[in-house]
Amino acid sequence: MDAELAVVGHERVVPGRPAVLSARELLGNVLAALDRHEEAGDQLDRVAEGRIRLLGPAHPWTVSAQELLREYRTP
Repeated sequence: MDAELAVVGHERVVPGRPAVLSARELLGNVLAALDRHEEAGDQLDRVAEGRIRLLGPAHPWTVSAQELLREYRTP
């Protein structure tokens, strides 16, 4: 998938950056819109983990990613 390659390529250059996590979240949202919820959940899992590391567990962006992750993982 071209979008996934773009995110992965950017992540190699600037790993763990907020912009990379935002791009990965967007990719997850697109995958969910395409009914590819398992893949969307995988992306959001990485976003949530990265945001916990960078911003902490109580940051609004972290909480938002965790909420989306639960939504995508719920059948």
